[in-house]
Amino acid sequence: MNYPSYWETVTIGDSLELINGRAFKPTEWVSAGRPIIRIQNLNNLKAAYNYYAGELPEKFLVSTRDLLFAWSGTPGTSFGAHVWNGPEAWLNQHIFKVVFPSDVFDKAFLQFAINQNLAQYIGVAHGGAGLAHITKGKFEASSIPLPPLPEQKRIVAKIEELFSELEAGEESLRLARRQLGVYRQSLLKQAFAGHLTAKWRTKNRAKLESPATLLARIDSARQSRYEQQLNEWDAGGRLGRKTTSLASISPLTEDESVFSGALPAEWRAVPAEAIGNVQLGRQRSPKNQSKDYPTKYIRAANITAAGLALDDILEMEFTPQERKTFTLQAGDIVLSEASGSASQVGKPAIWRGEISDCCFQNTVIRHRLFDRKQSVFYLWLYRFFYLHGIFAQTAGGVGINHLSAGKFSRLPVPLCSLPEQQEIVRLLDEQFEVIERNEREIDGALRQSEALRQSILQKAFTGHLVPQSPTDEPASALLARLRAERETATTGPEPTRATRKAEYSSPAGKG
Repeated sequence: MNYPSYWETVTIGDSLELINGRAFKPTEWVSAGRPIIRIQNLNNLKAAYNYYAGELPEKFLVSTRDLLFAWSGTPGTSFGAHVWNGPEAWLNQHIFKVVFPSDVFDKAFLQFAINQNLAQYIGVAHGGAGLAHITKGKFEASSIPLPPLPEQKRIVAKIEELFSELEAGEESLRLARRQLGVYRQSLLKQAFAGHLTAKWRTKNRAKLESPATLLARIDSARQSRYEQQLNEWDAGGRLGRKTTSLASISPLTEDESVFSGALPAEWRAVPAEAIGNVQLGRQRSPKNQSKDYPTKYIRAANITAAGLALDDILEMEFTPQERKTFTLQAGDIVLSEASGSASQVGKPAIWRGEISDCCFQNTVIRHRLFDRKQSVFYLWLYRFFYLHGIFAQTAGGVGINHLSAGKFSRLPVPLCSLPEQQEIVRLLDEQFEVIERNEREIDGALRQSEALRQSILQKAFTGHLVPQSPTDEPASALLARLRAERETATTGPEPTRATRKAEYSSPAGKG
């Protein structure tokens, strides 16, 4: 970055003292005493503390408002400079306490100046994905600007003033986005409790069907589907397993019927298996790796909150007979059956025939409705179940959470007339389009605010944010004072071997 000509430039190593935290052992942690500042405590003062009950050298002690630098952590969160706002505490390893001459640097300016270099630090850092780790040597070799001290204070005051305005606007935007999320949830809840179309039912009585008529139509559709499968089996030379006889579906028990008493009189709660076939995909195993019948298939990873992601489709063998069982058809609803996180179980999408002859694996449940015209309505219902945690509550397992086809089959789903289903879909489509448009506008405004924030910092560190004052003590005088203080410090007693060993015992200390 090009600094103004009347500013000076110094390196971290020549101008600041860096004290690395102590490597506390887990066996030293206790439940009372003085808290230990760890990486997670820097951005979240509510994060749990570990405590140490003993006494340590004062250099490891951090007071409120001390300047710290996390040299190992996640970029964008913990990695970087922080002003400590917590209680007096011990400093853990991976964090430097930054000691500086207050007659040369303003603390807040120094924090901004160091954090202006974060992209540079991340570029030379090493570590795993999402984790940055910079050595002490590389950090000390980096440069920071040194303006006149009064100008540093003016810069900080202006940055804080402008940032305060930005943060107020950003918080309003974030609040509006949260409210849209609440509205989305409320809208879905109203839709599937029958409240969203209450007025529509009053005006369209002639289009409504009684629950008995709806259930009779379902039974007829199930019977037609069964007969179709029998005919296909007979026409195919009776190969493979014969379709089992049409089993009756048990009505919902009192415990299962969570919708009972909450639905309009024109609606009925039925188990999911009553409106369509529920099937788990085929297991993937080494024996299925034959090249004789390579077949594309989807898995839970292909089902996202935005719908199906089909740019990562895999293949495995499905025999011709298996293809008859597991091939997806347009209108099928697919849901993630298993996940390491219960909140991700039951994520729904609809198959629209994007890939021909595509099957599905056993991390996916398929719900093939007897009446495909109802598929979009029930897709919306399953979005409601997913977002409200109903699938998460139903799933179980240790480590991996499973919804299972059996559990899904017995979930109560509301049944109402097709015209009312279509009206609900229309209203949800309409309202969600408005919600999503507003969310995009909010996200765009937040991005613009962040860009403005970076523009403010750019102006601040190129000398264009605040005016220069001829009465300011020049930066050259600060630099001379800094060098004099450093020379005085270096003429002190020679550190002992034990002292040097302690200072360089950590990875950061080794530079």
